Amino acid sequence: MRNITTILFVFLLLLLLSSNYAFAGSSIAVKINGEAQDYTCLPQIIDNRVMLPVREIFNSLGASVTWESKEKRVVAIRDNTVIKLKPGYKEVKVNSDKIILQQPAVIIKGKTMVPVRFVSESLGAKVSWNENTKTVLISFDKLTKEQDKSNNTPIISSAKIGVKQAQQWAKSRGASDVFIELAELYWELVDSHGGVNPAGAYAQAAKETGFGKFNGVVSENYKNPCGMKIHEGGANNDPGAHQKFNTWEDGVAAHLDHLALYAGAPGYPKNVTTDPRHFSVIKGRASSFEELGGNWAPSGEYGESLVKRYLNPLLYPEN
Repeated sequence: MRNITTILFVFLLLLLLSSNYAFAGSSIAVKINGEAQDYTCLPQIIDNRVMLPVREIFNSLGASVTWESKEKRVVAIRDNTVIKLKPGYKEVKVNSDKIILQQPAVIIKGKTMVPVRFVSESLGAKVSWNENTKTVLISFDKLTKEQDKSNNTPIISSAKIGVKQAQQWAKSRGASDVFIELAELYWELVDSHGGVNPAGAYAQAAKETGFGKFNGVVSENYKNPCGMKIHEGGANNDPGAHQKFNTWEDGVAAHLDHLALYAGAPGYPKNVTTDPRHFSVIKGRASSFEELGGNWAPSGEYGESLVKRYLNPLLYPEN
């Protein structure tokens, strides 16, 4: 009798749990503006709400994501919308507004999962559910304001200058000897790494490393010319959140591959790359260096600053 009671108890417990938490696996699909999404962690259903990996769903909707280790919270930014949430807490902040979620963010197998409807609608998207196909349908305007991109600098393009001019520019800015020598690697590797404009990539490396002086949390021995983070990401002020490369060639190759993926270069994402954050969800998100703002870095001005303060002076030193 005791064994039967135990079995019934376990059965009822499993039944109860399955009503609140069940993984949907590949049976649930997600489409954004009609395009199927492919996430590293399968969608989950918790309390009848579809949950998706936080960084990937925010990135898919054009928001940048950072983890504030001190506060133990996720911060996502898209244009003028700032969302702050903590795994396990129902209260979240959207700008100055406090919102109570029915289902908070949770951590499953090391991945923070968030309710897709809340995230999408907070960023101005529309969400619907197709019961027949088990598909989450999200629609939103990729650009919140009209932008003239005709004068932008394509990431996939040829350089207007050669290695020598790049090195002279770097030297005139007081660059380190190591940084000056890196120019040769950028021009040497571009053909095998998506055809990225080496001048643009080298200018970005100047911005990220302070012309090779590495005054931030990433030191020269990281051999990381672009501030690349590890696969899991992390806070900007955490040295452990940034990738250490074995060689400068690996670091430059990772930088070029990451830019090529953002630009949607043919053959990307690659099966073999030194880029630790080679996520398919970012493919085609930034075709120009100006569009790296809000993508490579949270600031919407990042790309324009890169071009105005670094790339243009490199290309047109007389101006």
